Amino acid sequence: MLGDDCATGEKTAAVYTRVSTGKQAEAGNLERQRLRLMEYAAVNGYGVVLQASDVASGLNARRRGRRGAPEAARR
Repeated sequence: MLGDDCATGEKTAAVYTRVSTGKQAEAGNLERQRLRLMEYAAVNGYGVVLQASDVASGLNARRRGRRGAPEAARR
């Protein structure tokens, strides 16, 4: 999630990663996603204000890690 800090105009980002199974998480897929997103944010001048992850189905709209990402990116 990308946004702008209303007070400072700084570009902000919330990094959210997700895999469907514990096996995928154990294989390092969450960490690989996180590293790629952090690199993207750094290269493009975004300050990361939140990092969250979930091991849950993409069909589950109530994923815990996903809930705070939009608001954090808009801060």
